[in-house]
Amino acid sequence: VAIAPKTDSAFLHTTTASNISGGNYTTIDNPLLNGHSQARILVQHIYKGSRHDVNLGVWYDGSKWTIFTEDNSVMPAGKDYNVWLLPSDKSFVHTVDSSNIYLSSNSLLDNPQTNNNPNANILVTALLNGGDYFDHVQGTYYDITNQKWAIYNEDLTPYSVGIKYNIYVANSLGLPTAVEEENNP
Repeated sequence: VAIAPKTDSAFLHTTTASNISGGNYTTIDNPLLNGHSQARILVQHIYKGSRHDVNLGVWYDGSKWTIFTEDNSVMPAGKDYNVWLLPSDKSFVHTVDSSNIYLSSNSLLDNPQTNNNPNANILVTALLNGGDYFDHVQGTYYDITNQKWAIYNEDLTPYSVGIKYNIYVANSLGLPTAVEEENNP
């Protein structure tokens, strides 16, 4: 769980008959994201009335961002999603490739924001890049041996090369990120 700081951009997206396309995806029409192909976003279900128990991913269609159901199931109207535009200094895109696959169902995140940072909080959203959907629940853990964070498939399915994820990295609670001197009169 992460709470968007006031300096970051977060908003609510609700599915409607007019923004659901193809049955399993909804187009986000928001000025923060429209025309912003390099945006990094996280998406999270909001429980409202009934559950929608599927993994979500995002992709950019050339002008707008889209939320999709990774298992290709129908996306119902009236569902709410938190959408968070991630700051570039706290996020990156991770691509699974042969150099970072570890134990077949794990992929090491080799990034300065996560390396040697066991206290980081890591959040992940799948990023479709013209490939197939990869409908597996993702977990994260800190690999002490490699001193890197890793993502993994909860069901231990091997990763396919080329799959991408938006990764958000935050400091854990209780660790100061800066120290300011207080002047007492």
